[in-house]
Amino acid sequence: MPSFDISKLKIPVICGPTAAGKTSVALGLAEKFGYEIISADSRQMVREMNIGTAKPTLEELSRAQHYFIDIIDPDNEIYNSYIYGNEVRKLLSRIYSEGKKALICGGSGLYIQSAVHGFFEDLGIDDTEKLEYRKE
Repeated sequence: MPSFDISKLKIPVICGPTAAGKTSVALGLAEKFGYEIISADSRQMVREMNIGTAKPTLEELSRAQHYFIDIIDPDNEIYNSYIYGNEVRKLLSRIYSEGKKALICGGSGLYIQSAVHGFFEDLGIDDTEKLEYRKE
């Protein structure tokens, strides 16, 4: 499988505030041009965080392939923009190597920045230690 230099790809990014219509635009582009949709909304990634997030409905999710919706267990999982950016770049490489294309849709500029340009290096702090701090 060939690897892709993400910086050379022209990946559409749809960003804006909650409930601005980003999902509708993304779905329209996905249906017309065959894009897969990568969410860059840090709140839509969290399972059971449904109020105030404008997550895509089941019907909307069925209309195009979506990624990074309901992927985080808020009680037991550490997730941040660094992890997200790495996962998105791997996913984009896979999608484009399969001859498909993707767009990024969301309201978190930090997550979009991390996905498109990378971010800081991981400091190597143990996840169990982070979870302990979260419980306090």
